[in-house]
Amino acid sequence: MGFAAGSVTFRRFFLSGSHPKTLTDEWLAALANRAFGKQNYVTSDGIETGWIAPNHLFDVDFSETHRITVGEFVHVAMRVDRTAPPGNVVKSYQRMEE
Repeated sequence: MGFAAGSVTFRRFFLSGSHPKTLTDEWLAALANRAFGKQNYVTSDGIETGWIAPNHLFDVDFSETHRITVGEFVHVAMRVDRTAPPGNVVKSYQRMEE
């Protein structure tokens, strides 16, 4: 379901504590390994998660650091998809069966 037809929510998180002052290749590799769709892991309730770059929902290319950095900040998003049918579709099927 796209943005025009479905619901989209977001949350912002702030990470505190020590962190590297520069974006290293090791950090980028770890980010790429946990990119959305790279892990082939979906939970039992149909939820898949992973990091995406800020351009669009399918952008998982972290190779160019200027695309994800703003000053000293790194801008990435965690994408969470649920592969379950929408609740109103499930209710409609239930009503048809009843």
